[in-house]
Amino acid sequence: LFLLSPLTPPPLPHSVSKPETVTRAACVMELSEEEPVSPREKHRVERYGDDFAVKPFQGYVNKEPRNPDKTKWERRWIVLEPDVADRWFLVYYSDDKKHTAKGKIALASVTAVRPNYKERPHCFGVVTPKRTYWFQADDEVAYSKWTISIKARSPVQLL
Repeated sequence: LFLLSPLTPPPLPHSVSKPETVTRAACVMELSEEEPVSPREKHRVERYGDDFAVKPFQGYVNKEPRNPDKTKWERRWIVLEPDVADRWFLVYYSDDKKHTAKGKIALASVTAVRPNYKERPHCFGVVTPKRTYWFQADDEVAYSKWTISIKARSPVQLL
């Protein structure tokens, strides 16, 4: 019979192994064996210490065109990432190859993150002093992830 305090986990049966502890240094070593780690990625691992730090939050969304004469929304690959000075940006590209950025939004300049737009599902707006960028996520899960991630890294609240 074991006497356990409320904070002590019960002992594991012999057939169940304890989970292994992985250190941040081990993660960096593991990454460097698979592929070279850039100084930017090393900075992210040191600063944030999780998988998001190494692989920026990214994915496809539809973006409203800047030109009001265009009615078709454009498919864009967007990436939420910090630079080496720990400033966060939302960068959008034509595709996931990321050859040339089509635009870049400094999250420090965001004044609001607005939900919904003209009855479009999963749509959100990133408001800056110069303009509002409208994006449409593919589903409710992606919509929630994008709005929460942008809100968490900018000086505003979700409206």
